Parts: sequence; structure tokens; C-alpha cells
Amino acid sequence: MIICALMCALTAVSAFIRIPIPGTDVVFSMQVLMVLLCGAVAGPAIGALSQALYVALGLIGLPIFTTGGGFSCALNPSFGYLLGFILGAFVTGLVSRGGKESLVRFILASLAGVLAIYSVALPYIYILKTLYLSAEMPLSLLISAYFLAFLPLDAVKALIAAFAGRKICFALRKAGLVKGR
Repeated sequence: MIICALMCALTAVSAFIRIPIPGTDVVFSMQVLMVLLCGAVAGPAIGALSQALYVALGLIGLPIFTTGGGFSCALNPSFGYLLGFILGAFVTGLVSRGGKESLVRFILASLAGVLAIYSVALPYIYILKTLYLSAEMPLSLLISAYFLAFLPLDAVKALIAAFAGRKICFALRKAGLVKGR
């Protein structure tokens, strides 16, 4: 459980490294990098649990999201990404496990984790915008403002997470802190 709490705390800290993206109501942060590292290092179960804990702590009011904290954050489009973090950490952990600890495996795991985040975030944003806010949300706007605007930076974060995750897993195994993968 210590690893879970540590991964949750790292994600919370990474939320405060943020840059607004013009044309969207979502900010760029280092959270995706931490989510991918959580999955790669802690595995699918602990990685996903750490992100579920992060979301729960933010929902009960701790100001650990890029938009603050509290249940009202669920009415912000960026909350879709937060929900996606749970699946993203799980998928990254799942794909990075088993077999050889190759860099290619960690890169594929991180990219799969990014796609998992978007697979939750985009439908959430669409439903929030169209049903709750009664706003028009053409598919082209959804894809350009909430996917393509972030994808290049998230791909770079996925590569960084793959390199770092592989090194961290190797170091932990070599130090005897974890058994095989």
C-alpha cells in the first residue's frame, strides 16, 4: 500500500506543473507522465488503485486536481481525463508486464496507456458538453481540441515514461525490492 500512496502523491504533485492550452478548457500537466510511470512501475492493479485513490481524494475536496478539488470538478471536461487515468495506469501496467523487459514493450505499454486515457476522456467530454451543458460538440472539434491538441505532448511523455519506467523497474529488481515481472 505504500507504493500505492506514493504513486497517488506523485500524480497529485504533477498536477501543479501545468500550462494552459489555448482553445481548450483543459490544461497541459505532467500527470499523464506520472500515470504511465505508476502503471509501468507498480503494475496494473496497484497503478489503477493509486489513480482511483487520487480521483477519490480530489472528489472529497482535497485541492489536488489542476482545477482544485471537490465534486464540482466532475462537471469540468478535464475530469474525463482524470477518470481515464485509472484505465491508463491499468493498461500500461498490463502491457508492460510479462515477457522480456524490452524498451519496445515499455513504449507500447505507455502509448497504449495514453490511448486508454483518451478512450475514457473523449466520451466523457462529449457527454458532458452535449447533455449536461447543452453545447454543440461536433466530432471534429472534440478530436481537434481534446485529442490532437494534446497528443504530441502526450506521446513525448509516453516515451519519457517508457525509458524511465524500464530503468526504474530494472533498478528495483536489481536491488531486490521486487521479484521478477
